[in-house]
Amino acid sequence: EVLSVTALTSDDGFLSAQASLVLQAVLEHRQLPAAETVRNGLARPDLWPRVLECSNAAVSAMEAAAAIMEHSLNSQAPEADHHVAPSVVEASCLAEMALHTHTQPTSWQDWGQALVSFVHRLVNVLPDPCLRGIEATTVELDGDGRPSWPVSTQTWRVSTGLADPICQLLATMSASQRLDLEQLSQLVTVVAALTDGNFPTNVISAVGRAYLLNTLCHHLLQAEATMAAALDSKLAVDTWLLSQWSLVVEEAWTAVAMDTDDGLEEGFDQLTNALLVSKFCLETLVERRQMTQEDVLEVCESVVSWSQQLLTRGCQAPLRALLSMALHSAVLDDGIAKAMLDGFVQAPQVILYLFRDGTSISMMQDALTWLTRLARSSGSRYFAIDKLGVFSEAVRCLQHGDARLRARACNLLGNCYRHSSFFYNESERLGVPSQLTTLLSDPDPEVKKVAAFAVGNLAFHSDLLVSRLRNAVSPLTDLLEDDNARTQSNAAGALGNLTRNSDSLDQDFVHKRVPERLVECLATADVAIQTKKVALFSLGTVAKWPQCRAALQATSACLDTVRALNRSADVRQDADFKSYLKRLVARVGTQTSEA
Repeated sequence: EVLSVTALTSDDGFLSAQASLVLQAVLEHRQLPAAETVRNGLARPDLWPRVLECSNAAVSAMEAAAAIMEHSLNSQAPEADHHVAPSVVEASCLAEMALHTHTQPTSWQDWGQALVSFVHRLVNVLPDPCLRGIEATTVELDGDGRPSWPVSTQTWRVSTGLADPICQLLATMSASQRLDLEQLSQLVTVVAALTDGNFPTNVISAVGRAYLLNTLCHHLLQAEATMAAALDSKLAVDTWLLSQWSLVVEEAWTAVAMDTDDGLEEGFDQLTNALLVSKFCLETLVERRQMTQEDVLEVCESVVSWSQQLLTRGCQAPLRALLSMALHSAVLDDGIAKAMLDGFVQAPQVILYLFRDGTSISMMQDALTWLTRLARSSGSRYFAIDKLGVFSEAVRCLQHGDARLRARACNLLGNCYRHSSFFYNESERLGVPSQLTTLLSDPDPEVKKVAAFAVGNLAFHSDLLVSRLRNAVSPLTDLLEDDNARTQSNAAGALGNLTRNSDSLDQDFVHKRVPERLVECLATADVAIQTKKVALFSLGTVAKWPQCRAALQATSACLDTVRALNRSADVRQDADFKSYLKRLVARVGTQTSEA
């Protein structure tokens, strides 16, 4: 705390730069007791004027260094390095601190302007020898005239660019604060300049470039039509973004080809970070719906190829980052979802990896949601889903301790039964009927809702598993009184489907008073209209079997309910209601002439 308050507010530039390095190092080690103290000290509002001052001073120092270099490139190179390197270090450390403390400076606009100007000068103004000096040499921090601290080996990991935190802070800022068109144009020229292959990656790495792309993406999603059109006039923005995204990931990918073990580890770090950061860029392209089919196929082919190689090498961190990015995009877009399925059918071991112990809940959720989207859209995809080998993994998720995963698994199974009985035999082998029956009484409301949906579809196409769903009758009947209208509707539909193909549960339905409970559902005033329609249709299905039909004929409430429905505006205005009511009357034989 003494360092953060005293040293950072010092007028001695070398002292404040050194303090920045020390504090940044402490903040990176979150487990240290000192980290929380430092973080609290940095959150003090009286420090932020100094932070802004340092950032702007860094810009001024870079401009001065650039002017020196422009006047005398060779003779003044050491002096330019002397000006620039400490400025880059200090500004980067301050940016890192801002990210750690989550405290906003008093003026985001001034801060953003300083950061954009900083990055633009760094990339577009400073001559190459000066950049190489920042990349490769040491930074003088103690003022004695001797180099003392190698930037590229001790202060920063090799896989991280020195100015990456500045790029990250720009992306973070852009989520809530818009830059003007001039600043965005500067960023476009910065990113373009970084793609020529000659810029030192120890200054701005592929990860830093990904953050700059994310900054532009935030503005594309938030910008008014005029600004979006202005950006489009400067470049074919979606095509350009996709090409930049590909270059960033490919550049990071090449890092894993290093020969030494240390190099490999650093390469994996950079690839992981680049993938995590560039995820938002790909999501922006997907959301803007501007990717061609060729673009989609190219992206998915790359993802599948990289995934196989990373899995073979046992590189878990970059593999999970890559799959997280790909799955999230697949959840958002049908084209990517289908292309991903076609690709991973040739590499099912990659998808099975997602269901290993230790995989994050969010990634497993995305995987289940992606597969659900595919299963819902067409039964023709069941074969490919089966070939992935994930059906049994989805069944295993029914027992997961996290309710979100149980719900996603139920939803996937329900959609795997939606179009055909393709998975019925496998479900019988894996004991799915009893597991779904148990989940009808799950403490989580969402799980109960989708479990009822899955049970209904499991009984829809044939009577193969109906006898194994006998114990589901009671909890489904109880769900007719659930607080959630969709849960009520799913339960009513499932009860009808259980008697759709067989009379094997006819006696069970009478014993559990299912016909009467469906009639009560129809007669209850606060039950949603859609739920009543489903209940009415199910009642007509139930009524085709002798014991249930006799129970309805012996119930005076059934006659009263039919009369009330016949008089209601809902029935008179809804063709489906009329059709379902006519179907019930035909089977039960109830007279409705007085209506």
